[in-house]
Amino acid sequence: MSKRRDARVRGDDQESRLALADAWTPKVGEARAHALGLTLGPRHWQVICAAREEYAAGGRAPSMRRVALRSHLAIEDLAALFPPAPAEIIARLAGIAGGGGLAPERSARALAR
Repeated sequence: MSKRRDARVRGDDQESRLALADAWTPKVGEARAHALGLTLGPRHWQVICAAREEYAAGGRAPSMRRVALRSHLAIEDLAALFPPAPAEIIARLAGIAGGGGLAPERSARALAR
């Protein structure tokens, strides 16, 4: 990653990431899940909501550990619910843009393709 790109993601881009998260709705999460071939159940929503709460509290994508703790599930459970790339899929479904522990921007873009 170039220095200019890295600085933009860490600083100037934070407001645009927050705007993306604010525009998220459960219907957006459902549509993204459908596009990935996932059917969301109560445990999926428990994780998605936990990720969004952590993101709102910290202003950046949370780590898998933080999401697991807040959702009261083990990291292995997250991996089983969101295979094959749980961090990236959770971030995408939760409307969390890259930067931070849960979903590097590069990986989130790859899932959008």
